[in-house]
Amino acid sequence: MNSATKTCFRATGNAAQFGHFPVAGLIYVVGGMGELGGELHTLESYNPVTHEWHRLARMSTRRAYVGVTALDGFIYAVGGWNETQRALKTVERYSVEEVGPDHRFLPSA
Repeated sequence: MNSATKTCFRATGNAAQFGHFPVAGLIYVVGGMGELGGELHTLESYNPVTHEWHRLARMSTRRAYVGVTALDGFIYAVGGWNETQRALKTVERYSVEEVGPDHRFLPSA
């Protein structure tokens, strides 16, 4: 990951303009702009010790320039931008403690 340019090679390919936040020794990378210019709705984790990427949940909304934070076991994707909806005023959250194939981002109340 290159923090100066906000670009990195992820499990889903190169991306830019993503949000990221460290939680429990992992770096979670949220959304961004894909190699072909479209916004992403992905969440991935990166382990800086093993240098492994893991694909996790998908957000319901594609987001670039997204704000990301974590609190009480949840990662929050806040706002951002996409070509269809422009400036986003929504929040989605993901539990870092729950796992499974059906686990996904949920709209925040």
